[in-house]
Amino acid sequence: MNIEEVDALWVCPTGPNAKTAVFFSPGFVMQGVATVRKAYGEGHQADKEKAFDELKKVYPELANMDAKTAGIGGEFAMHTSTTPIIEVAADGKTAKGMWYSPGLGLTPHVSGSSIAVGSIFFWEKYAGDFIKEDGKWKIWHLGMYYDFTPGFPESMTARLGKGAPPADQAGAPGAGGPPPGANENKEKGEKMTPEEIAKGGMLQNPYKYPAWSPDRKNILVPKFPEPYYTFSETFSYAPYDDNNQMKFIKQ
Repeated sequence: MNIEEVDALWVCPTGPNAKTAVFFSPGFVMQGVATVRKAYGEGHQADKEKAFDELKKVYPELANMDAKTAGIGGEFAMHTSTTPIIEVAADGKTAKGMWYSPGLGLTPHVSGSSIAVGSIFFWEKYAGDFIKEDGKWKIWHLGMYYDFTPGFPESMTARLGKGAPPADQAGAPGAGGPPPGANENKEKGEKMTPEEIAKGGMLQNPYKYPAWSPDRKNILVPKFPEPYYTFSETFSYAPYDDNNQMKFIKQ
């Protein structure tokens, strides 16, 4: 329900914080709440409806349903929010928060009369700045930082699709993940071409948050929220420089 999330929880699209709102990951930046709604909200809904149209070809009983009311067609995703660290400004106008987020995603991929299920585990951080508008807390800047995003073992997803082997023939754990050609183990935007990114109003993020590896040094990114009086006295989670310009390069 991405569109509903943006409309209910993000800053007002006609308000003073609309243009400086930002949603980003290691691979993309959505600058401005209008872009967040277009790429994250409307783009997600369009993908869901496209997937549902493909599923109807395999499941005729879905013919008289639509993707929105049926709740079918798109990904099944969970981004849980754990271990919160939250600081509310002493002036009560803004707040900062950081969470660790274990999560998962499952996505159907139709090929002829068969359906395979793409999969991903998320081990990531969320960090954000929040601001009060008309007495209500709203999302202003929100970022994701991926530590580890593997696919599921094949034995966990093989029996979920149509045309898959029976459960007792599903096989031992294997590589898992999406079928060949799928947008492997990434959030929308991360394997898009520069042209697709530009069409969605997004920017490419040149900074790659270093995923975990045996030789990666421990890093404290993003910063933990710190006590502060007013927002001008603290750092911002948004990817802006000191002149309020994006630190990312448009493709």
